[in-house]
Amino acid sequence: MPARSRPSRRVSPHLASASRPVTRSATPRPRPQTQPMTPKQTLLIVGPKGTGGIDRYITEQRRYLEDRMDVRVYTRYTAPKGEGLELAARMLLSSLIAVALFPFQRRPDIVHVHSSHTYSFYRAAFFALFSKYVWGVPVVFHIHGSSFDDFLGHMQQMQHLVLEMH
Repeated sequence: MPARSRPSRRVSPHLASASRPVTRSATPRPRPQTQPMTPKQTLLIVGPKGTGGIDRYITEQRRYLEDRMDVRVYTRYTAPKGEGLELAARMLLSSLIAVALFPFQRRPDIVHVHSSHTYSFYRAAFFALFSKYVWGVPVVFHIHGSSFDDFLGHMQQMQHLVLEMH
């Protein structure tokens, strides 16, 4: 039986044997298919501005992570000056402004909320709960301060909600 002839196949220039001359066309080779680049995850860091240790930690955290992810910082509140009723009024006003503006942030992939005890905890709780239940994103609730254990001794329902977020 005679051998069947194979149909001729066109060989790509980059697969051609080195012994055969290769002619190249004027059109450039198509680029190989690559996976589309996935954008970096967005981290929103929430904490006070200019209040010592937490502010310093946020600055270093941002510097450390910004080459790995898109890092944004939300610091709309600072430690107000004053005493007694004046201090309380300024703290409340500062927090109300921060809380009112927070929902207008672009939704991140992860939220990292910095907090301390007492007043700081309640303010930070809003940011953590909003992020978890409205945006539906994972939340890291980072507590600073050595007296937080004493604060836990007087724990209330809102504290349980924030600390038991899963």
